[in-house]
Amino acid sequence: MNILKKKKLERNFFRNLRAESSLIDRKNVFKNVKFFLDTFSKRNKKLNHIAVYWPLKNEVDIRGLKDEFSLALPRCEEDRKLSFYSWDDKPLSKDLEGIPSPKSNNPLSHNHISLIFIPCLAVDQNFIRLGSGGGYFDK
Repeated sequence: MNILKKKKLERNFFRNLRAESSLIDRKNVFKNVKFFLDTFSKRNKKLNHIAVYWPLKNEVDIRGLKDEFSLALPRCEEDRKLSFYSWDDKPLSKDLEGIPSPKSNNPLSHNHISLIFIPCLAVDQNFIRLGSGGGYFDK
C-alpha cells in the first residue's frame, strides 16, 4: 500500500474517532491547553500572540483563550499561503477556503507570534502530525 492510500485510511479512522469524542472530552482538552498556557505565560515574561485555528468538523475549540490572551487567526491568501492576523473585535470575513478570519493589511510576522496551535487528526510517537490533507499548516 502506498503512502497516500495509507494516509487516507488513517485520516478516515481518526476522523471517525474524533467524531465519537464527547463534548466533555473536547472541554477537557481545552482545559489542558489553558493549563499549559497559564504555566507557560508564568515562566515567560513576554508572551506575544498565540496563533490558533478556527475549529471545523469536531476539532477542539480553543477560541475561548481570547478572553485571556492575544490571539491570531490564519487567513488563506490567494496563493494558498497562510498568513496570521491579530484577532480583534472587528467582524471576521471568510477567506478563500470559506473559513472565518480577520481581514487586515497587516499580517503578523514570526516575531509577533509566541506559539502556534494547529489542528491535527493524530500525532505518532515521533511527533509526526497527521493533518486533514490540505497542506496549509505544513508549508
